[in-house]
Amino acid sequence: MEMVKDIIEYGAKLIPIAGLVIAWLGLDTWRRQIKGTDKYKVASELLTAVYKLREGIGVFRSPFVEFQPTDDKTSSKEMNEFYGYLETMDRRWKEVSEPLTQLSLLSLKAEVHLSKDTKDKVDVLFKLVRELQVTYEQYITVKNPESGFTEPNDFGPEERKILWAKPTGDDFKKRLLDCIEQIEGIATAYI
Repeated sequence: MEMVKDIIEYGAKLIPIAGLVIAWLGLDTWRRQIKGTDKYKVASELLTAVYKLREGIGVFRSPFVEFQPTDDKTSSKEMNEFYGYLETMDRRWKEVSEPLTQLSLLSLKAEVHLSKDTKDKVDVLFKLVRELQVTYEQYITVKNPESGFTEPNDFGPEERKILWAKPTGDDFKKRLLDCIEQIEGIATAYI
């Protein structure tokens, strides 16, 4: 009987320890679940922003540009056409710049929650967008009738390959999709 009493007393001492172990395991599981949820959310938001950027770039690079000349009585017909074209292209660029801003913020979150490699891959994407932007700015300068430049001479075929999408052999699009694929590879590991 003494032995049963000793076992019960010993068991009573183990119950609080067992409770602490169970509580610790529960909190650890909860912490990992929260951490996993944060990673999932950041990865999902990152991919959404990347895809919005991809679609915006697709719209921007379309070679078919419909525009309405402005109606400024103090400007020449050529300048009114240029300003109308510029307004249309600026609206198209917003399809790129808005998701780019969102992606910039998300890349910092991704660096914290996913990996530094994610931000490095997003930075490569930013460089591609910057290349497109610089090419666009050069094109607008050349297209301006008052600039003194001419399109065929001052905006060559290599620049056109960056600015305008082609149905086949589009190197810029290939580089863009390769970069996006690398970001997808990292982000989908958390989804």
